[in-house]
Amino acid sequence: MDVRAAIAVAADRPLEISTVRLERPREGEVLVEIKATGVCTDVPRIVDWYMQGKIEIDPMITHVMPLAEINTAFELMKRGESIRGVVTF
Repeated sequence: MDVRAAIAVAADRPLEISTVRLERPREGEVLVEIKATGVCTDVPRIVDWYMQGKIEIDPMITHVMPLAEINTAFELMKRGESIRGVVTF
């Protein structure tokens, strides 16, 4: 399936909005869709500050997991063991 995503291609460039192709969930997996219902003008600015090295966010990340471990990520979150998680793909 095709989805729209904000992609950081370089630290000195703004995020690019692109269409990426994702596989459909397999048996035992679930598709989680996150949608915003308003316009947030601060997020792009904060992302730019992060990409420029003006703010540190990495120390706040508690877990980084590949997409294949998304179920584990949700379990950690439900138990309150993962405060800021990043899922990579």
